Amino acid sequence: MEGRSRKLLTFSDVRLAPNGDVIVVHFDRAHHEIHLAPNGNIYTAVRRTREAALRGEVLPFLDDAIVELSPDGKVRSTLPLYDFAADLVPEQRWKRIREQVASGEPIKRRFECGQYGGTPYDVFHLNSIEVLGRDVAGVAAAGSILFCARYLDLIGIVDPDSKELV
Repeated sequence: MEGRSRKLLTFSDVRLAPNGDVIVVHFDRAHHEIHLAPNGNIYTAVRRTREAALRGEVLPFLDDAIVELSPDGKVRSTLPLYDFAADLVPEQRWKRIREQVASGEPIKRRFECGQYGGTPYDVFHLNSIEVLGRDVAGVAAAGSILFCARYLDLIGIVDPDSKELV
């Protein structure tokens, strides 16, 4: 399984030993993906509620993040998409959030997703991550993270050290 990704629909990540013993459990609203890197570290997508000040107003939203775990399940780093991709969120998405907030909808329902569609608060929707195992000449260095963000219509690469899109 090394260097391969697996889709998970769960709120925790579990790593199993070859004999089936659970060796890592990580609870943090995991979302869709877990990737085992060649160095044994585990990368997963998590989702958190967050607020951002935009044009003088504070708006709530769901921020997906790429979390790196050590082989024993300890968080090594967290890379929120908002920190490097906020400028890519279409203004229309922020407008929909403003409208939802203004509607007075109860806060509990704001972040619930429907069966076939998301909530307007889901501005990124991280679907897939993979750590590049080698340099890609002229594109990105080994260790960079390839990701897919549904609501940005984006397949991108982020440098985890500089926290910038490549």
